[in-house]
Formats: sequence, structure tokens, C-alpha cells
Amino acid sequence: MFHWYGALLAIAVLVVYLLAEKRVRHLGISADSFSQLALPIVLAGFIGARFWHVATDWSYYFANPIEAVFIWQGGLSIFGGILGGAFGLWQGMRHVQKITVSFFELSDSIILMLPIGQAIGRLGNWVNQELYGMPTNLPWKIFIAPERRLSGFEQFSYYHPLFAYEAIALLVFTAIIWRLEKTQTIFWKIGTGRITTAYILFYSVLRFLLDFIRPDKQLLFSSIGVNQVLVLAITLGLGGIMYVRKIKA
Repeated sequence: MFHWYGALLAIAVLVVYLLAEKRVRHLGISADSFSQLALPIVLAGFIGARFWHVATDWSYYFANPIEAVFIWQGGLSIFGGILGGAFGLWQGMRHVQKITVSFFELSDSIILMLPIGQAIGRLGNWVNQELYGMPTNLPWKIFIAPERRLSGFEQFSYYHPLFAYEAIALLVFTAIIWRLEKTQTIFWKIGTGRITTAYILFYSVLRFLLDFIRPDKQLLFSSIGVNQVLVLAITLGLGGIMYVRKIKA
């Protein structure tokens, strides 16, 4: 059976790979070396993305354990993907020959392409009719089929296109950083870690805010979800690291 979600994820990975392969050329990394490096990044990224999703929605998967491997039904966390991908990059740098650049030189080059892949991947959420927000009557509302509506929301037909909000924000972020990278070459120099940090901070804040209108989040307390607490911790942690280390170009 053909699954659009899986197909769109494959397209997203391919686009990120091709764009990243082009960006790392200035580091002196050949296409062959990058292809060897990309394999552990992608594998570890997918494992991390699925593990994070299952872990933060453990109550459902505890009752339906076999569905933990049904990735075509959706359920990949970008935060787990980032952690897994970073681990894969670190491991790959240790084993791929002719990789002599620093971790941040590679991460700054590669990670800016990730939001583009995320935006493509969010089309999969649209196809699956998932990752939508609370009910709304705004002009850009989207229709959700009755069988895809969450329990307690069956009487509502139209919802916020949460996946679209995220995709648009990510593309705008990429365009801005890409521009700053060209015009403020000293501050945004590849290898300082600023591009990597900026992306993680931006996405953490974005998800924290968007999750307030996400009806299917796993609540930790009151209206705050598990992921919101985790991304807040990531934001504060990275902010503390930036303050202490004062990353310099």
C-alpha cells in the first residue's frame, strides 16, 4: 500500500541531503565522504525522532505497543531527530575518513537545511490530517474528517492548520538566517555554532508557543504539555550555555 506520509518524508530527506551536500563543499568535503557521513545521521535521526515521540506519548503506546513501529501513521519528533542526528554526526565524523573539520562547521552547514525538510514533511501531517490546532472559524481554517477528529472535538469541523503555521515559520527563519549569513559574515560565520544554536532556540520557542493551541498534546500540568516543558528546558539550557561560554566567531 502506498503511503503519502512516508513518500513525503523520503522527499524531505532527499532534499535536505542534496542541499546539505552542496553546502559542505566549501569545507572541502567530497560528495562521497558526505554520503558516508549522511547515513549515520539519517538513521540515528529517525530512531531518535520516533523514540522521542513514543516516549512523550507513552500512555498510548503502552496500550498499543505494536504501533510504536508504524511510522507511516505519523509520529516523528524533530527534537528526538535533532538529538539522534547530532549523535549520528558525531559518530560519523569519527569513522569517515577525510573529515577534518569541526563538529560546528558541519552542524552549522547542515542544520540550516533541516527547516526546509521539516516544511516538506509537514505536508505529510496535512495528508494524514494530524497536527492540527484547536477549532477555529478563521478564513484559513482546514476541514478535518470526522474519523480524524480527536475525542471531545467530534462536533467541530474546522481547525487551525498548525502544521502550516510551523512550516511557514521555519521557511521564514531559513530565509532570514541565509540572508544574515551572506551580509553579516563575521557574526554568522560557519563554525561558531551560532547557526546551530539559533535554529534550536528558534524551533524550541516556536513549538512552545504553537503547542498552546494543540489539542492532542500530553499534559504535564494545567495547560502545559510535556513537550513544552522539555523545549523550555532546552531553551534555558542553551541560553545558559551561550551566556557562560559567550561563543565567539
